[in-house]
Amino acid sequence: MKSYGQRLPKCGTQQVSRELAAKLSAELRDVLEPMLKEIESLNERIKEYDERMEKIVKEVYPEVSLLKQVKGVGTQIALTYVLTIEDHTGF
Repeated sequence: MKSYGQRLPKCGTQQVSRELAAKLSAELRDVLEPMLKEIESLNERIKEYDERMEKIVKEVYPEVSLLKQVKGVGTQIALTYVLTIEDHTGF
């Protein structure tokens, strides 16, 4: 992009989409379109997996919600901890 004198605006992975390249030259858009399409697809699949994980956590591992009360601890970290420790009675 830099070698063509253009840049994408600063953004996180959730904001990456084909619309992001709308202001670029047609040449760059043609090159970037497949990659941006794939990033959109990956973001959607990640969202689906996150939703599935949240559902499983609520149904099978309710103790995860207690761990998520700690600042900076999200579902993945809390679930990893619960699955690693297994028997929490030792604490």
